Amino acid sequence: MNNFKEIAKLVRKYKERNNALYEFLDKEDVGEYFRSLISLSELKQDKTTMLAILRRLVDLKEENLVQEWKKNNFKEDKIIELKHKFYEEVRKFYEKEHQNLINEIKEKKLLNNFYQSLIQGVHNIGLIMNIFEISWTKEIIEKNNKILSTQ
Repeated sequence: MNNFKEIAKLVRKYKERNNALYEFLDKEDVGEYFRSLISLSELKQDKTTMLAILRRLVDLKEENLVQEWKKNNFKEDKIIELKHKFYEEVRKFYEKEHQNLINEIKEKKLLNNFYQSLIQGVHNIGLIMNIFEISWTKEIIEKNNKILSTQ
């Protein structure tokens, strides 16, 4: 009943689908979802912005977006605000992706009830950790970085 090889194939399929989002770099019409992310970024729509957004979404790297904001003279407070907004978007994207993967594993009966419940439970804990991470970043990381940078 526990078909871990098939699960590995499913995970690979999801990862390949996410990596395929980079194909939007070569398209003129980036679609509604990416137009909303470009709007959220408050940057102009160009290849550099699109690459920075894709790096944030697909690779979970925010450095490219931060560089674009700095290059466009965004103030530090504005950059922090936009980083939080993008975290929310990326969080929602992956929470949905992971739940879809769990649902597909369940529908295909690739795991017994114990492992299905375990994976769903770990996902649910992750949802709570994502909420906690927002507060952690604001209260611990950002405040302490400001204090340390003045000393």
